[in-house]
Amino acid sequence: MISDVLAVYNLIKETVDEASVLNALFSFDGTRKEGDEVIKVRINKATDNQWFYEIEPYEDYILIPFPVNQAVYVDYGLEKDSQNPSVKFFRYVSSPLSRYSQGGEPNVRVDFFVFGYRPSDLMASRKKKA
Repeated sequence: MISDVLAVYNLIKETVDEASVLNALFSFDGTRKEGDEVIKVRINKATDNQWFYEIEPYEDYILIPFPVNQAVYVDYGLEKDSQNPSVKFFRYVSSPLSRYSQGGEPNVRVDFFVFGYRPSDLMASRKKKA
């Protein structure tokens, strides 16, 4: 998973103007450690040891989270009135089989990055190179 995210990140960094790429580092508790102030994370607590992160939308950016340690797995939560998981709500767990909707396991306390880009910038840059 993390290698896929890093590949996308590298593609965007090489293709898109530096000014339109956002990034920030967050602690496991959702506190920003450094980075762009416009990226904000909310915590949706389910229990004391299970919670979901939610990245607040910002303009027309796609915001992608990824953990600083690749040894964790992502469990996605459900939006209200939906039966399918959404990437909008996520948490990090130690087992690929852990699902909150099935009782789950506690969250792993891991810091994570969030980076953002504008799809229109990526598409425009790709057309210029062609």
